[in-house]
Amino acid sequence: MVDNQRCTKNESIIMMVMTLAVMLLNIFGVLIAYVAWKIYEKESEFVKKNGLKLIDFYISFLIYEFAILLLVCVVKYAAYLISAMSVIYLIIFISAIIQYYRHKEFRYPLSFKILEKLKTKNTLNLDK
Repeated sequence: MVDNQRCTKNESIIMMVMTLAVMLLNIFGVLIAYVAWKIYEKESEFVKKNGLKLIDFYISFLIYEFAILLLVCVVKYAAYLISAMSVIYLIIFISAIIQYYRHKEFRYPLSFKILEKLKTKNTLNLDK
């Protein structure tokens, strides 16, 4: 699927719910998003691709938060970074929801794409 390609209304709603779940329920939201992603990935390439990006972004964000917490232990003013990261987190998720509402894909910034690389690696190993 090409970036910014439109999806169906149902695919869009599924991604909006998954994104809201992750944004509002944190780790429980990721579990909900993962289950929804596994259920709908066979039916929809849009949900398969964007659900993976969503979960990948959440994992990346956790890594950023742990790095900031370690920095807080060393640098006194690093505590302000936690507030800044929370605002960035909120802005990114609201942007994603708006894009899904418009039936378009969303490319999560600041993501390490860990799961995408693992999934690609596993797919290549299965082909051999």
